[in-house]
Amino acid sequence: MSENGEFYRGKGVSPEELRRLNSLKRPNERSQELLNQLDMTNKNLLDVGAGSNPELGSYMKVRNGGYTAIDVNPAMVASMNEAFKSAGLPYESKQEDIVAGTSFASESFDVAHERFVLMNIKPETRAAAIQEMVRVAKEGVVLMEYDWSTFSSTSHPELIASVKQFVERVFTTTNTDPYMGGKLEAAVREALPDSSYTKERFLEPESPTFLPEMLALMESIQANAKRYEESLSDESQRNMAKMAGTMAGMLAVQLEKDQPSFIPPAIDSVTIRK
Repeated sequence: MSENGEFYRGKGVSPEELRRLNSLKRPNERSQELLNQLDMTNKNLLDVGAGSNPELGSYMKVRNGGYTAIDVNPAMVASMNEAFKSAGLPYESKQEDIVAGTSFASESFDVAHERFVLMNIKPETRAAAIQEMVRVAKEGVVLMEYDWSTFSSTSHPELIASVKQFVERVFTTTNTDPYMGGKLEAAVREALPDSSYTKERFLEPESPTFLPEMLALMESIQANAKRYEESLSDESQRNMAKMAGTMAGMLAVQLEKDQPSFIPPAIDSVTIRK
């Protein structure tokens, strides 16, 4: 966690979190569905908060397009550039802060895209982030956010409810809003009262398909809790971190054992047209 409480503004990222981000398939598939609606052939895409997953770079290379990844976290930038090199992709990731304002000129890109950035920054900074993305894009902006209100199960309701409650508590400590998807349209209207946009919700059926994503999240929480426990000087905070790590481990064991079917968090999107 960083000094201002936002998880990804810290300088480092655990290997477990990098593995989790790089393994996510559903968000990449939904991003590509939305970008396909804008016909990205021969266009330039700015990927805000791109993290370490180079999949959208591969998507743009096939379309003979340009791709610029940016992230506020230097470890993410370094990891992405390594991924580009390994994949033979002719792109670059740069450290930029979408909230404070980027170094790019207005309309430098055809399209700007963000995925789960707004949920990880403070509410009072979201309008500035949206406005900056609109400033640097010529044609449109694609916004995507999770809404954990849909996370539920009929086969294992108590276990999934416990996981949901635990994740909510962990997210609260990092100023992460698990319900940002449900607030996305309102955030766009606040930032851009006169904007033209379309919205879409991606909701998956109940199944065990997304269990690996949930296990990866528990692994990441456990690893980061251990990291915080070792770095914190306050005993009460160390104990809280230790308890979070223990709980993440226990839930992971139960998830692995029960193999529950569940409805994963919905992905809400807004595409702003200029």
